[in-house]
Amino acid sequence: MRDLLVEKCPIKITNIDFPKDEFSRHFFSSFDIQKLSNGEQHERRWLIYSQDLDKVFCFCCKLLNLVPSTTRLANEGSRDWRNISQKLRNHEISNDHIANMSLWIDLETRLLKIKTIDKHVQEQINRDRKHRRNVLFKIIVVVKTLAKNNLAFRGTYEIIYKESSENFLSIIEMIAEFDPIMQEHIRQINKNNKINNHYLGHWIQDELINLLASEIKTNIIKDMGMDVAIEQLKDIISFFLKNIEKMDMKML
Repeated sequence: MRDLLVEKCPIKITNIDFPKDEFSRHFFSSFDIQKLSNGEQHERRWLIYSQDLDKVFCFCCKLLNLVPSTTRLANEGSRDWRNISQKLRNHEISNDHIANMSLWIDLETRLLKIKTIDKHVQEQINRDRKHRRNVLFKIIVVVKTLAKNNLAFRGTYEIIYKESSENFLSIIEMIAEFDPIMQEHIRQINKNNKINNHYLGHWIQDELINLLASEIKTNIIKDMGMDVAIEQLKDIISFFLKNIEKMDMKML
């Protein structure tokens, strides 16, 4: 809760008619401004007015209180409007307030840094997800093309850019000639030398077929003739291409 309050920053109340005490005194928004002897003015970020209690508090001393303070501003609050200006000046130059103010700024900085890191991590995750999804779209098109033309998926070798490699990888190589996304994907494969970890191994073909088949509650190739299986596969892939955004693609 403390971290959340620091992250959201204290809320200033300025657009209300502040209630008056028995001497017609009340809080002014001008109290939020610290006026220095050289004429400079600074906002008192730490000064918080409670509308429910009609009191003012020191945000950092009240919330953190790691350096205990005995002033009313750090504890029960103050509504001594007659002497409030002097009380504010005395409080903001006190050692306990300066120490708590420093802790507040330090915590605020650390939370902002963590938030920034989390944001960059999430952006990288989103970029990776988009890249993998684009690669998978292209792989599905290759599967659809091979199935449509009743061509074998696998050949002598399952190695990218090797002679006599399978039809599936040969078409992937062709796509990479003009597609930067697939070029980057193959670059990663060549770097790690593990096709199976990048959706180009034979297992992805089988898994795609099983995944698509489960979507329409059908079982292909098993106990079927080849012609029926190919037609069924074409229907499944068409269904998948239309509904891919709606599916829970755990492999991504």
